[in-house]
This record gives sequence, structure tokens and C-alpha cells, in this order.
Amino acid sequence: MWTSTYHHLQLRKVIKTKGPITNDMALLKLVYLATKNIENK
Repeated sequence: MWTSTYHHLQLRKVIKTKGPITNDMALLKLVYLATKNIENK
């Protein structure tokens, strides 16, 4: 449970600080890169 909660909080932090997202592909790329960054920590 801790892992999924931590992952969710990190994704929310990234999405919240980036401002408006222009399209769906930008959102997918942002989530993908954030997930890779979280996994590397």
C-alpha cells in the first residue's frame, strides 16, 4: 500500500507543478517520464 500511495503522491506533485497540459500525448509523456524517475529513486 505504501508504494502505490507514494507513487500517486509523486505523480500528483509533478502534474500539479507543470501547469496546463496542451494535449493527451503531452500528459502521457509527462506521466511516463515521472514514473521512470520515481522508479529510479
